[in-house]
Amino acid sequence: IDSQAQSDLFKKADLLFSQKNYNDAIKIYTQLLSNSPSVNPKIYLKLSAAYESKGDIPECLYYLNLYYLKQPSEAVFTKMASLAEQN
Repeated sequence: IDSQAQSDLFKKADLLFSQKNYNDAIKIYTQLLSNSPSVNPKIYLKLSAAYESKGDIPECLYYLNLYYLKQPSEAVFTKMASLAEQN
């Protein structure tokens, strides 16, 4: 997929995410991950939030961890620890 198509897909996924249509947003975000060697770390964050909203904490933590590996921060680590402790 060329960069313009990826950008359009990312915008579509973000729109679906903002409309709380998490299942369709997840499909597009995962499609973007499978088609791109260089991933925008925000996709991991969006996937994490979508799975958290659906109550799928293991998947949420998986994507949050992938985000943390690309963009380490105390806030993300604290969020992961809190989710893991609660669940």
